[in-house]
Amino acid sequence: MHLHFDTQTFLTDRWGDAKHLTGWLRSYGCDIEFATVNQWFRRGRLPSQWGMTLLALTELETGERLSVSKYLT
Repeated sequence: MHLHFDTQTFLTDRWGDAKHLTGWLRSYGCDIEFATVNQWFRRGRLPSQWGMTLLALTELETGERLSVSKYLT
């Protein structure tokens, strides 16, 4: 069995587009360029450090863990 994490759908479902995610990350003090985030959306991939950062910031913002199991395909 080969599992795949659908990063593209995860990013789109949660943040919509690169512009929104870039602004959201910057609001938390992350120094990141739009072009970098845009590549995540275009390629459907993101570095694991940023993936963990997204999960942690979402948890801090909402007070709840973000369920990602639905993105396993």
